Amino acid sequence: MRWFLFALLLLVGMADSQEAGSNKAVAEKDHKAEQRKADADKRPELVKKPKAKSEKKTGKRADSNPDEKLNIDRQVAEYTRQLAVYTEDVSRFTLWLVIATIVIASIGMLQWWETRNTAKRQLRAYVGVRPSTLKIVTTWEWIFDITNYGQTPAYRLIDNAIVDICPYPLPPKFPFPELPAPEPSAAVIYPNMVYYTGVARAKRDFTQEELNKIKSGTTHRLYIFGMLKYVDIFGISRTTKFCYSAIKDPFVAVSQGAFPPCEPSDQHNEAD
Repeated sequence: MRWFLFALLLLVGMADSQEAGSNKAVAEKDHKAEQRKADADKRPELVKKPKAKSEKKTGKRADSNPDEKLNIDRQVAEYTRQLAVYTEDVSRFTLWLVIATIVIASIGMLQWWETRNTAKRQLRAYVGVRPSTLKIVTTWEWIFDITNYGQTPAYRLIDNAIVDICPYPLPPKFPFPELPAPEPSAAVIYPNMVYYTGVARAKRDFTQEELNKIKSGTTHRLYIFGMLKYVDIFGISRTTKFCYSAIKDPFVAVSQGAFPPCEPSDQHNEAD
């Protein structure tokens, strides 16, 4: 938009300069015509001379009339002024036509750009997460389902996540935990496909006091923090962060092999 505004200001400045130059030329021509008229008025009245003989008879040309020459000069000046005004109008019209063309072309480019971005947003992959089964093997493990909600595949998908016990709700500006290195393999998720390989594990042993706190879920909860990275069909790298917490006693879900009721946190749920 900056280059468009600069070009518009430049064209308007050129129009003003051209209009000023045309007005100056017309004023100079009018001034010369008035000067000729004033000079003619100051001349002494000419003495009538005998009528010149016919050119056919004498072979001599009749003397010209000074008033007739003055009228001719005035007509020439008037024609010149009208031509200058006409030329100025044509130049101004042409300039505004160029400006209008630039404006229309710029609007067309903006519409094309917006349509292109809208198409990208509609067609790209959108990969999200839903926590699933919770279990205890050697440590706490929380499986999560990865789903592509978009209309095109997600390429080179990698995921990594952890399980941890944190205060509920999370304190303001709670830092996103450091995640372990993801698996080197990368997957492709097609539209509306659910990918069941995401597993979050605890990086530390929880104390008995912490385990007792998460049973009620009032002051502390069991959380899952994770991140997905993938590339959409347009070659743009995308990232999805997620953070959920178990609402009720997670030991019940572990004993039943069920999905623990959970809710998303008010932080660290982001996507680009």
